[in-house]
Amino acid sequence: MENHLTSFGLARPNTRPDRAFTRLDLMAVLAGMAVLTAVAWPVLANTRPRSERITCLNNLRQIGLGFRTYAGAHEDLFPWLISPPEGIRGPRTTRAQNAYDCFVPASNELASPKILVCPTDKLTPVIAIDFSIVPQKGLGWAGFQNFAVSYFAGLDTSTALPNTLLAGDHNIRPLPIQNCGTVFVTARTLVYNDPSLGWTNGVHEYQGNLLRADGVVLQLTSEELRAAVRGSGDANSNNHITTPK
Repeated sequence: MENHLTSFGLARPNTRPDRAFTRLDLMAVLAGMAVLTAVAWPVLANTRPRSERITCLNNLRQIGLGFRTYAGAHEDLFPWLISPPEGIRGPRTTRAQNAYDCFVPASNELASPKILVCPTDKLTPVIAIDFSIVPQKGLGWAGFQNFAVSYFAGLDTSTALPNTLLAGDHNIRPLPIQNCGTVFVTARTLVYNDPSLGWTNGVHEYQGNLLRADGVVLQLTSEELRAAVRGSGDANSNNHITTPK
């Protein structure tokens, strides 16, 4: 009978009891998971900083596009090179000393102040929703402003000089302050032959991202930053910038 049933494709009943999942099996599974975690953790740990830096690079690319679009509609000039009300340049205003104010005139082109914050910036605790002065929301609100900006603005930037510094991470070592005749304010100064010029650990672990006037974004070490400053093309070789911190 058994052979007859088998010939018709009927499975033989399993008379063996199911094997229980033992403590030894559990220990083997846990050990395997521990090994996999140990192997995968270094990869996973390095993924977040890379993705955050890519976000920062994309932010600067969008800022560069916004500023160049703005300049295209304003005789190739950036906001700090244009007098009010469309810009912020002038002997009776110090708005160019505030990094956030340098971005506000190009709010239509920049679209969102969220791109003004690097995700790895430990000194930028807030993100503005728009460019208004609405409390707890707008970049212009007194509680946000420079607290919601991660990037400096280059005051000596010119569309005619593509290598001049348009913006970049603010985590540059303390810089000397000079009068910037271009926009009539005091500003921090980048001097290429200053051996102390370089990045701090505040954002990208002693590295930083830099946006040039031509829209190119660079990932730079401190040595490469000094080279970029040297080759910026700034006529006075002082490369004035305004920083949010």
